[in-house]
Amino acid sequence: MQSFPIKLNPELPSPLYRQLADAFRDAVSTGLLKQGDTVPTTRKLSETLGVSRQTVISAYELLVSQNVLQTSSSGTTVLSSPDVLTSQPELPSVGLSQRISVFAKRACQLGEPSELEDFSTGAPPISQFPIKLWRRQLAKHALRNSELLQPSQDSFGLRPLRDAIAKYLGRAQGIACSGEQISIHSGGHPALEFIVKLLIDPGDRVVVEDPGNAGSRRIFSAHQAQLVPVPVDSDGIIVEQLVAIDEETKLLFISPSHQQPTGAVLSPSRREALLHWANERDVIIVENHYDSEFRYTSRPMPALLGSDNQRVIYLSTFWKVLGPVVRNGFTVLPKELIPIAKSLRQVAERDALSLIEQHAMADFIDDGDLERTIKRNKTVYLERRNVLIAALAGRLAKHVYFSKEAAGLHQYVRFDNFKEQSEILELARKASLPLIPIDSYYLNPRVSNEYVVPFAQMTPEEITDSVQSFTEGFFS
Repeated sequence: MQSFPIKLNPELPSPLYRQLADAFRDAVSTGLLKQGDTVPTTRKLSETLGVSRQTVISAYELLVSQNVLQTSSSGTTVLSSPDVLTSQPELPSVGLSQRISVFAKRACQLGEPSELEDFSTGAPPISQFPIKLWRRQLAKHALRNSELLQPSQDSFGLRPLRDAIAKYLGRAQGIACSGEQISIHSGGHPALEFIVKLLIDPGDRVVVEDPGNAGSRRIFSAHQAQLVPVPVDSDGIIVEQLVAIDEETKLLFISPSHQQPTGAVLSPSRREALLHWANERDVIIVENHYDSEFRYTSRPMPALLGSDNQRVIYLSTFWKVLGPVVRNGFTVLPKELIPIAKSLRQVAERDALSLIEQHAMADFIDDGDLERTIKRNKTVYLERRNVLIAALAGRLAKHVYFSKEAAGLHQYVRFDNFKEQSEILELARKASLPLIPIDSYYLNPRVSNEYVVPFAQMTPEEITDSVQSFTEGFFS
């Protein structure tokens, strides 16, 4: 945190970002900031100082280039100690941060990603990754010669992998599609970024769930889409409020099989009404197949794509099954869009994955290893989820509410007003219970006393101990 005075004077010839960088350098040199200290986020410091966030970003970039600060997934910290700092000549600033594109500036203005957008949140534990099977597939294809390792001529990715995914979708989701319709990407976000580049112009209206996926909203906003939030309840998006939208809508982004973050599943009657609305209004649907491979109390819900293959674009990833080792994602496109999308792939994320990895993934699916991994891991995650719910329900009784659907690697919970959110979060921190508020998942963030608990990386014993410690403080 900031623990030293910062005075910025816009009347001076030196730019504000240089003045701010000098203030940090002075604080390090005098020992007010020490090696390893965490500095404020760019958003927080810009609000504190009353300057633009870009000013703070430029100052931090300069300090990183001078080895005064370093950035990581956990934040920005002081890198240099005073003696190292004073021995280094100050590097000249070339002002490159002032020459970034309009798109980059918009992305910067969207602020820091929330904790829920962190790749580590809700990730599967590395202990559940089938490392031996995956290593064997990689080794097999790394040793193969000649034509198998020639660069792919198809901008959508390796055809055997796309065919394998199409067959898997038929078995697991009841989706009738061909490998021709599938486009391979390096992850879920790159796949959505590609869809947005394909379909969205500045000012286009995009309907999103509220609360809904915060990372996808950032992508839409960076491309200047106009977001239209529609509330979600225990049966998914409220279609009656979709019907009430008067303005022309280009696209609907929805997670019908396991809504993020509430876990709601779109009911059959709402599915039918939603598809009718989309057809009547000529709206394209992007179906985000999020986290629903792990469904614990019933078979996976059928995909919207199975009901309308002309209007629905299906988006998915293997992240929740094989992450963080294999993050590749894919889209299933309507046939009408394939020629245009292939042309776009020539300039947008061409050759997203190594050819060896694509061959390995194709065999991993065709040999049944993917589905065996899902089946094996489902047993592990179900036990952890059951322990979490039983422990919380047994000790908090009527003070806690759970989503009615059982799926995914995190559990949605809501507490009543017995405790304030700040108190609940402090109790969770002390108990090492990964309780994350979903306030930022609403388009207009609010204090809702709703949370997700990513349980997959905790053992049953760890869950029991953390919940016991958490609930003991709940009633103190």
